[in-house]
Amino acid sequence: MKVIQSAKLADTERVLSVEPELASRVHAEDISVRRLNYYSGRTLTKEAMDIEAGHHDQHLAMFGRQLSDGVVYGLELSAKEIPIDDEDTIARDHWYFSITPGLGVTHAGDDVSLRTARMVRIADIPAYDDPSSVSTPPEGIGIIVLEAIKAEDIITDRSDSCELDPENFPFEDQIHTDGARLLWYPWPESFASLPSTTDARLRNEIAYAIYTQEKLRPDVRPPWEDVGVALALVNINSEGGVEFVDRHAVVRQGGTPLSVLPKLNLNGTPFLWQARTDGLTAHIQEIISEGGNVYPALDHFRYLPPFGVIPKDAMDFDDHTTEFFPSQYRIEATPVPVEEIEVALEASASLDPFDLYLPDRVKILV
Repeated sequence: MKVIQSAKLADTERVLSVEPELASRVHAEDISVRRLNYYSGRTLTKEAMDIEAGHHDQHLAMFGRQLSDGVVYGLELSAKEIPIDDEDTIARDHWYFSITPGLGVTHAGDDVSLRTARMVRIADIPAYDDPSSVSTPPEGIGIIVLEAIKAEDIITDRSDSCELDPENFPFEDQIHTDGARLLWYPWPESFASLPSTTDARLRNEIAYAIYTQEKLRPDVRPPWEDVGVALALVNINSEGGVEFVDRHAVVRQGGTPLSVLPKLNLNGTPFLWQARTDGLTAHIQEIISEGGNVYPALDHFRYLPPFGVIPKDAMDFDDHTTEFFPSQYRIEATPVPVEEIEVALEASASLDPFDLYLPDRVKILV
């Protein structure tokens, strides 16, 4: 290995260690950095081609690790119940997850993509720690994760009814195909304790338990991100029905160069701030679309982001009243040009969230 000194050391500076360890050649056990040495007459074996493919995969993953992990676009998860006219089926078999096309980047740098929309029965989704078995269907609070996988396939004539002949194996076209699968990640109590509430505020309090951990420990990623790309926080009842699907609780913007992020994450990252705001908007829209009443906010939320969009009828400017915020809140309203909305967002997005259990002050920008 050729080593070039990139900078002149000061008199008081010393080199303590070098990582990776200097070596005259690549270690045989480190397959990820090995590649083939092509020459005329060399026989290409399956093991050699696997090493070459692994070398390319590692270089692509190294590029992916220079980008933020998360969802680049699409991959929106929604739950729907499809009735089945069969007396032998149970309620759990009627629920499906629908996923839109999209692209994501894992923490390891692998890209995960769906070219077409997919629908998966929830009862068929395995747990992350035992992907080969679906003996225990998903239940409770958990995270749906899209894991990047590789499958080995052999291109053969499907219509050929003859038995396999080992002598033909060297002539078969074996390929590695990139794929993805959904996994169920039960809520990890080691990451954060679940809230004690059981009412409609449960979704909001779990989401802010994740936001709080992400803000306090920005260098410690959630355990489900080691498995793949998180798609949604979900709650599945004992009968297999889906109580809620919260995308913005766990989804962060992926594909952004890490060089543009702030070096000091004192109050979280821009991805966290955006997720809190988008989460409030999506939750309110979902309540309205289902015919529910958003007012008062305490019926559905305990925490609100420091900046967000609320329904325009949340304030009655004629009577100077509001049904959205608690009575102990002091409300101020002021007009603001549309061009200055983004400036106000940047100034307040990193602040602490509102706790509706405690008195506070809110400024409404009209």
